[in-house]
Amino acid sequence: MRELISVIVPVYNVEKYLGECIESLICQTYTNIEILLVNDGATDSSPKICNYYQKIDQRIKVINTENGGLSAARNVGIANAKGAYFAFVDSDDFIEETMLETLFAHAEKSSADIVCCNYDFYSETSKFQKTHKIKNRKNMLYTSAQARDVLLYNNYYRCYAWNKLFRAELFEKIRFPEGCIYEDILTSYLLLEKANNILYITDDLYHYRIRTNSITRKICPEKLYQILYPIREIRKRTGSKSVLIGSMLYYMFFFNDMVKCGKWDNGVYKEFKELVHGMISDILLDKNLEMKSKISLLLYYCNRNVYVFAYRFYLKCSS
Repeated sequence: MRELISVIVPVYNVEKYLGECIESLICQTYTNIEILLVNDGATDSSPKICNYYQKIDQRIKVINTENGGLSAARNVGIANAKGAYFAFVDSDDFIEETMLETLFAHAEKSSADIVCCNYDFYSETSKFQKTHKIKNRKNMLYTSAQARDVLLYNNYYRCYAWNKLFRAELFEKIRFPEGCIYEDILTSYLLLEKANNILYITDDLYHYRIRTNSITRKICPEKLYQILYPIREIRKRTGSKSVLIGSMLYYMFFFNDMVKCGKWDNGVYKEFKELVHGMISDILLDKNLEMKSKISLLLYYCNRNVYVFAYRFYLKCSS
């Protein structure tokens, strides 16, 4: 019998997409799995859908909790999981039927503690949009330090929990921060810090659904600041130039969303400028940083007014 994989699925008001998500799990070619559907106090028909699938597949376990958010639901799943490996799937997404089989085979063959796959984007109507653009065109086995160095870059495998298979013991003292909408960033960094080897594979196995009303797409000035906490914490833990440059991209995300909200924060901008100052040559020579990111970072550093004007023009043209 091969190792048990625990698939943890937080569920909250996703009745429109939940069936497709669960179907993609029960149809996995890797069959030794338990599917933990954590009902996070859903108020639509999601609980009924969960209960229906629990009756038709004995591998499914429904756990009902009060609404605590995505991180809290994931943590409940972790506490109840029995597998040697953990996988996380968001309940409005779906996965390839070979995803768990592929990730597990690579984990066993390479002795990697974490295996990451590539992903693509689908619309609300399950129409394919595009594949996430990655720098490496071949599978890469990294050490912990090497993996952390590229975690925050746009063209690698990012800090998401859902496109990875984790060895369960990594979570012995690590949980997702509750009450935070950018829960993956610091948690993923800490898991990479704890892992020995991390394997990145190029297969597009996870299908991320772009929703106009998802949590991270609802722009609220107060919530925007939550992206800064994990980035600041990561900066405290490392002197790596690559990690510092990668963190600059998240300041850019923050500024771009502030522009959308019609807000600004001079204190955060000063923090950003101090981070960039003295690293301009490193940014220009960084082989992992896309040229458009280099231009954006340096333009924001040199003249934010010009960047803001250009970004507003871009938003107007793309709307």
